[in-house]
Amino acid sequence: MSDNDKLASKLISESLLPGDAKEIIQKVGKTSNYDRKLTDLKAMFLSLNTTGFNTADIVDEDKVVISEKDKIVEIAAVLLDVKKGAFSRTYESFIDPERLIPPSASSFHYVSNDMVKGRPILKDEMKAIRRHIMDYPIMAYKVDFSRSMLDFLNDKQWLDIHRMALHTFKIGEENEKGQKLGSFKNQELRYWLGLENIEGDSHRAVFGARLSGRIFEKVVERYLEAGHENKFSSFISWVNSPIRYENIPFGFKTVVGKKPEELTSGQLANLMRKDSVFYDDLKKYDVLSYIEPVYKKKIDEEFKSGGNKKFKAKPKQELIVESIPNTYVKAERNFSGKLTDLECIVLDTETTGANNANIYDSEGNLVQAKDKLVEFAASLYTVKTGELSRNYQTFINPEIPIPSGAASVHHISDAMVKNKPTIEKEEKEIRRYVRDYPILAYNSDFDRGMLDFLNDKQWLDVYRMAMHVYHIGEKNEDGFELTSFKQQELRYWLKLDHIDGDAHRADFDVKITGKIFGKIVDKYLEMGHKNDFDSFVEWVNSPIQHKTIPFGYKDIVGKKIEELTNGQLEEILDQKGSLYSSYAKFNVTDMVRAENTRRQFAHFKSDDYIMPKATRRSFNPLK
Repeated sequence: MSDNDKLASKLISESLLPGDAKEIIQKVGKTSNYDRKLTDLKAMFLSLNTTGFNTADIVDEDKVVISEKDKIVEIAAVLLDVKKGAFSRTYESFIDPERLIPPSASSFHYVSNDMVKGRPILKDEMKAIRRHIMDYPIMAYKVDFSRSMLDFLNDKQWLDIHRMALHTFKIGEENEKGQKLGSFKNQELRYWLGLENIEGDSHRAVFGARLSGRIFEKVVERYLEAGHENKFSSFISWVNSPIRYENIPFGFKTVVGKKPEELTSGQLANLMRKDSVFYDDLKKYDVLSYIEPVYKKKIDEEFKSGGNKKFKAKPKQELIVESIPNTYVKAERNFSGKLTDLECIVLDTETTGANNANIYDSEGNLVQAKDKLVEFAASLYTVKTGELSRNYQTFINPEIPIPSGAASVHHISDAMVKNKPTIEKEEKEIRRYVRDYPILAYNSDFDRGMLDFLNDKQWLDVYRMAMHVYHIGEKNEDGFELTSFKQQELRYWLKLDHIDGDAHRADFDVKITGKIFGKIVDKYLEMGHKNDFDSFVEWVNSPIQHKTIPFGYKDIVGKKIEELTNGQLEEILDQKGSLYSSYAKFNVTDMVRAENTRRQFAHFKSDDYIMPKATRRSFNPLK
């Protein structure tokens, strides 16, 4: 029996297709839309939210299921008439996945277990979905994922919006505002293309479907401007053709946006590693076909110029980051008393980027200015009641266009900050609001850098507090492991689902930080610590006794320190490593260094140890 026959039988038996299913399947890609003008096309745009990213069961060598295929929790599809530029025939539904949604998944799409409770299961909704889709082509962002989750639609024609974007735009390309495209994430494309005016909650599947439709319209404009044939069949061939890259479209930040010729042989080799997290996408989207010949050419050139000698790169320019004070002028009235009597200010900021300090070269020249505030929010948190009050929120005019990459995170557009006060004008009002209360923030160092006029206040970091009381791999009451200390994941892991507001806004983050702080205080007191604010501050700033690695690359996160290889220990202790400063700040390096020393001592004491004479001075047992 052919694959088509098998699919037809399956669909007929499940009453998802009529008796002529075989004929329909054989006509895949040959619907009434196929030979139309592209500008006359009507297509269905689809978006999903799920419990995770597993598109198939993962099994071990004995075919025992280690991790099950994930489930859909929300689906939406809208019909776009290209000629009219109008959406119609909207379908949207939450789906009961018949399992609990992991906190790590909810932190992405904000769909909670309560939202899917009592909703239809996918099997019961299949017919309605097929009736809605009809014979229209289906378009989605990262189409392979959606297709694998909706295998009962495999007889339909699918096209990938992400692939279209890779054909049409390039990393580093400037829009009319002079903003450079930094990634192909659909939300960044949204703001870079000026598609701010899409209605609805940006987390919902129907919003994602509409956004894909609007990105598609921009792709079609570019496609026709380039002189391509106004025919849908020709467009399909173009979408599926090899992509001509001018620069690397995704990967680690050290290579994104660069031409393959600009990369070192080491960077090229790293991209081609089959165990790289980007390898599958690099291969799928034809990037490797451009990298491999460049790599071979560089290797040949290096061999001819110096045999197998290592290529010596130019020394990097020493950069100096403007310091953020660790000591503060004593506040007008520091709180001193029971922790349970504490009142404090919880605050959050949204900005134009992630630089919270100016960067200078060794000669004192400004290399990169710190980013600007676009929103400030704060509330007074009372520990005794667990309530937030005196809520304060304002947008801030940064006096520069908001980069599309930043807007894709907080969804604040230039229009929203236009005619709002600058931070200089708002500074006095913020200081009056904060008064002499202690300040709490999630990852407070960032906000301190952005609000340097509050450096005379006492700051406490809720992120650091969380590391003191929770650990990666710890299970909550539903049996879900904590996979990161991201604020939103902690929210769902601690079952703080019922918080009203826009999840992108600073005032919403203030609410979450306050509620997380309340949970931490409860845990702190349960651990038997003294109900005293000064003691609490001392505890917060004390070295963290990590049970597992709290952040970093996925091969080490969640592992116990004694489970790491010697090489992984050395990588954490590498002062030139991208995460070294954070590891040092949160005492990870202290724990690793202790384990490193223990291993060396054990090695030197072992019966089989013999110090090599030739390497006596430089010997390192860890290499």
